[in-house]
Amino acid sequence: MAKMNVWMSVSDLMTGLMVIFLFVSIAYMHQAHKLIEERKQQFTEYVDTRQKLYEELHEEFKEQIGNDILAINNDLSIRFAEAETLFEEGKYDVSEHFETTLEDIIPLYMNLLLHDSLRNYIKEVRIEGHTDTLPFRRLGSDPYLSNLELSQKRAYEVVKCIRKICANSNFDQLEREQIEDWLTAVGYSYTNALDGDGNFASESGKPIDNDLSKRVEIRIITDDYRVIKTIVKD
Repeated sequence: MAKMNVWMSVSDLMTGLMVIFLFVSIAYMHQAHKLIEERKQQFTEYVDTRQKLYEELHEEFKEQIGNDILAINNDLSIRFAEAETLFEEGKYDVSEHFETTLEDIIPLYMNLLLHDSLRNYIKEVRIEGHTDTLPFRRLGSDPYLSNLELSQKRAYEVVKCIRKICANSNFDQLEREQIEDWLTAVGYSYTNALDGDGNFASESGKPIDNDLSKRVEIRIITDDYRVIKTIVKD
């Protein structure tokens, strides 16, 4: 009889432990589900914020689209076309016309970025210079390298112009420092040449349109890695 009591006690103990483990498992599953839902919500909010900023940019500059601005793309980039209005042929100094366009656009553009909820995820505001595929002899015999230098110089001059515009605008010191931290200049030569539809020729397989390829783009580079890391880290 004593032995049966021992086994009954062990059985009761094992049953109790199983119940405890069951509740722990349920609690863990509930916590894990809650965490997944929170991360999904963070990602959804991030995507929605990008879309909202795109719509705000489109609304803010709707009058210029199709004029001095070729397009505001879904990746939040602004593309300036009509190369002859941006720089003189074979030069990299910003034209008066292009400077006036930037004076109209940059304060509004930066103000949107500074006060948008996406601000903390902005890694760079990249000024990109792009050329056509024609060799530029003044800067060397290698078509790619000469155009690389030209596109870099043009991007650099646009950054200089933007800094001057921001210095003369109603930004406070902290906002100017933030803009300065964001701004970068990159020349791409004809690496990202466009086709006649304004798409990357390397992706579409269509012939390169040299006139459209000569352009400047302002591109917002978001820290997507940090967003994803935040979402999945737990």
